[in-house]
Amino acid sequence: MTNEHSHPHTQPPPNTKYPEQFDNSAGQKSLTGVNGALIFFIIIFSLIGCTYITIFMLSMINLNSSISSLVFVLSPIVALAAITSVVLIAMQKKTAKWFSIGTSCLSFLHTAATAVAIYSVAPNISFSRYFFYNYYFADHGTLSTTPFLLGGIFFSLICNGLFVLYFLTSERVRLTLTK
Repeated sequence: MTNEHSHPHTQPPPNTKYPEQFDNSAGQKSLTGVNGALIFFIIIFSLIGCTYITIFMLSMINLNSSISSLVFVLSPIVALAAITSVVLIAMQKKTAKWFSIGTSCLSFLHTAATAVAIYSVAPNISFSRYFFYNYYFADHGTLSTTPFLLGGIFFSLICNGLFVLYFLTSERVRLTLTK
């Protein structure tokens, strides 16, 4: 019988790293670059930009309405901010962080202002004219409840607040958006 250790084929090469000898620098490198949640935000801000461009175009149907006028003024601002955020994140610019935070704040302000305007101007109007409420009011047809108004505003506040919190506290944002 031969000893297994006497064969050169069974001995590990001298430069082999074992699990206890892990180099932790690979974990640090994975936090740089437009990956992970930053790709998520590129997709989200792209969708926000496209949505607000669509809302802007639809608001031109009836500019005599105060709600449409409000949407006509605010939606291109939010769309421009969202598209700028996408470009700046993709280019890894420092200003992307603040544009993204601004986009989230503008999106919340647009949502809150539009909801309050719709609720205060015409609390019992049919929402078949407003495409973004069509799904929720397919059975009811009208909005006459304050909880719906507050729920929409708080939902927007929470979502946009979480976006802002990510950009303020993320290690990936700090390490990637540096140019």
